[in-house]
Amino acid sequence: MVSKKTLAFTLVGLFVAASLVHYALFGSFPFGKPQLLDEEETEADEAAA
Repeated sequence: MVSKKTLAFTLVGLFVAASLVHYALFGSFPFGKPQLLDEEETEADEAAA
């Protein structure tokens, strides 16, 4: 059985690796507001104007 400490380090490592891959592919970290929601609000603002 894997110890809790090893499991925690593994999960944190995978999270960091996934974040770095996302940054390399898209140029931003995967935290914060999704871009799709941002685009929808921009379109709604333009339609209201």
